[in-house]
Amino acid sequence: MLDCRSVSCLRSQELAAIEKAKSSADKGKLLEIKHMAERYIPLDIDCEQTSFWLFYLPDFTNIFKDWYARYTAGIIETYKTNAHACIHRSAEYFLLKYCGQRPKELVLKKLEENPKWIYDLISEVHKSEADCSRELWKFENNLKNSSAPDVAELIDKVNNFAAYGLDNVFPENYFVKKFPFAYLSGLYPNNLSSWLMIWEKAVTCLDAVYNKEKTEGQAAQEIADISYLRWGDMESKEDDLKFAQRYMGRLKISFPNWFSICDYREKKKEDERINLNLSRHISYANEISAQMNANDKEIFKSMAYFACESIAYNEKRRINFTKCLRLLRDYCEQRDIDWRVARLEDLVLNN
Repeated sequence: MLDCRSVSCLRSQELAAIEKAKSSADKGKLLEIKHMAERYIPLDIDCEQTSFWLFYLPDFTNIFKDWYARYTAGIIETYKTNAHACIHRSAEYFLLKYCGQRPKELVLKKLEENPKWIYDLISEVHKSEADCSRELWKFENNLKNSSAPDVAELIDKVNNFAAYGLDNVFPENYFVKKFPFAYLSGLYPNNLSSWLMIWEKAVTCLDAVYNKEKTEGQAAQEIADISYLRWGDMESKEDDLKFAQRYMGRLKISFPNWFSICDYREKKKEDERINLNLSRHISYANEISAQMNANDKEIFKSMAYFACESIAYNEKRRINFTKCLRLLRDYCEQRDIDWRVARLEDLVLNN
């Protein structure tokens, strides 16, 4: 764990810059944001091979913050960068200081040495994803059956998958400079979206309500059960249900009756037949590579594959991570533990 209890690894000028940033931050505006990454407060510190990230997180749970420390340690271990990092936490702020080679730099170096290396990395990621999905399924079933789920194993498997950080280590700047004629957006598939998954589930539930197969309460609860797909910190069951009820209310405005859902589905099928080609990113990559000299083709194809995998990975990681947070919430509630203040290491030790 990279969780420092003191400020000994911060120099005086760094501490001064941090305090200045804290005092000038618009805390009210930051509190309106649910995403951790967008709670970022810029620091005026210029240090070679050292990066700082300061976040304002007074309303985020300890479990979420603990996990970020594990995630940072996991990335360093996964990519063997020989870097080191420290994390400083207070009731309101979360600071990461990272010193040394960034994973993105190491990945680029390996790609330049051997473009086919990326296929081995992605193969590892797919195996880790399968392990993560199995552990999530096993943990959830143990909770439902009142068995004793393994908290440590769940955390390890989910964190191992998250620690690859494909979307963060993809060397985008290098790609744009080397292949300025290729559009990254053309390489990204568009067949996985957590928000689209919520939307389609909600449409299906509303369909069932109009056909009197479900009550509105049952439909809202089904949406609440998958509401972890939206990105954010841990939420209570009550908040999940409120989100689902609001979502259903907005959806009923878009689809006031069963016939409007039928029209939507017919139009969706038509749009898919005309516009949607889930493999279009592959066709685009092949089209662009055909215009290149032989020396650039191999690394372009490897990076095109990398780009495609990284965008899908980002969604899968968020889905698995937020699913895990909900399972840990349910685990705590079964054992009368207050998940709002609990620490991740305490859940592991007391398992």
